[in-house]
Amino acid sequence: MTTSSRLIEVLVFSWHHFLSPTEYLERHFEHRFPLLSTTINTCRQMDRHIVQILTHACQLGYVYVVVESSFDAFELQLNTYFPRTARWLEMYAAALPLEFVFDTIKTTKDKMYDTMLRAIWQQTREYGDIGLTIFGPEALQQACARMSNIFSIVPKTINSTEQTSSLQHILTRLLNVDANLNAIVQDGISTDMSIHNIEQRIVHL
Repeated sequence: MTTSSRLIEVLVFSWHHFLSPTEYLERHFEHRFPLLSTTINTCRQMDRHIVQILTHACQLGYVYVVVESSFDAFELQLNTYFPRTARWLEMYAAALPLEFVFDTIKTTKDKMYDTMLRAIWQQTREYGDIGLTIFGPEALQQACARMSNIFSIVPKTINSTEQTSSLQHILTRLLNVDANLNAIVQDGISTDMSIHNIEQRIVHL
């Protein structure tokens, strides 16, 4: 791939480890207990920003959301915590360059992500050289690296594996990436950085 080649941008978001605080919610709450008002308010803010990020991302390229669970579990979480996102998907997703890839093989995390990324590659390879921007955990980043060793891909990975001690930290992560999404995606070189380094990295783009 030459540096003059035009990259087709493909953005891949992990639902459980980037867009949604799935692990946090599962760790702190059970359905038989009512949610605290502060948690409800934070989830409402996150709900709005999930829609903003996906809308913004769809303006930049082809967008895939990898969901580390079944469709039924995903739908339940949307309806419970993120109703705005659920309504937005129902109204607009079919008309956008947006697809969801679900965990249907029930195997190791590495094999799950490898399978998901290969499915995405099969759908996008006809477009040419791909800039693959990954927002997710280390296992998804490693799957992206393995793909880039085989196929014509410029990997740009944003690490979201740092410990998140509160919903507010997760919300701040969404805000930081949304504010810098253009610069992250349009950077034409391989990138590997943590969420905490985004603002510092963007200064030098």
